[in-house]
Amino acid sequence: MDTLAVRRRLEALEGRVNYLYLCTAGVPTAGVGHAVRTSRDALALPWTINGSPAGDAAILVDYAAIMKAPVGRRASFYAPLTRCRLSEAAIDALADTDMDAFARQIAARLPEFSSLPGSVQEGVFDIGFNCGVTGLLKFRQMIAALKRGDYQTAACHSFRPDLAPPGCQAPTCPSLATNALLVGTRNSEIAALILAG
Repeated sequence: MDTLAVRRRLEALEGRVNYLYLCTAGVPTAGVGHAVRTSRDALALPWTINGSPAGDAAILVDYAAIMKAPVGRRASFYAPLTRCRLSEAAIDALADTDMDAFARQIAARLPEFSSLPGSVQEGVFDIGFNCGVTGLLKFRQMIAALKRGDYQTAACHSFRPDLAPPGCQAPTCPSLATNALLVGTRNSEIAALILAG
């Protein structure tokens, strides 16, 4: 799996944010989609204020401010509510750690993951990152095809209707669906291609 390509895709989908914000589900988040579920989690991150390490009190003030903020806003809405920031290097390290941990979680539940071709791993990772490992395991037909090494059939069963525009049906064109799995394209992008084409 090309971790740099995966991180770039995650950044395009999740954003790259150096402060705390609330994701669409109302979970405090920072970096590249990194959930900061508790104040203890926030304290564990290498926050800075104007380039100097942030103290625990400042981190807790920021966390409390985000927890009181309204949900459903763009990430930029939350920037003025906080003072603590993550460095670019800290965001990279956090994203790499999250990706590695998530790939291990997938491999623990889907042992064949590690032996799949890299591009197929990227597609499976993308689905798992968006659905969670439990959600990934619900793609039973896709997983059965992966186990057989039938990546085209697996791709056909990788469609995520919950990410598609309203009224869109599962793709019937294997070449478009194959791209979803083989190159890690997000399925909503495929749906957009189908609707446009």
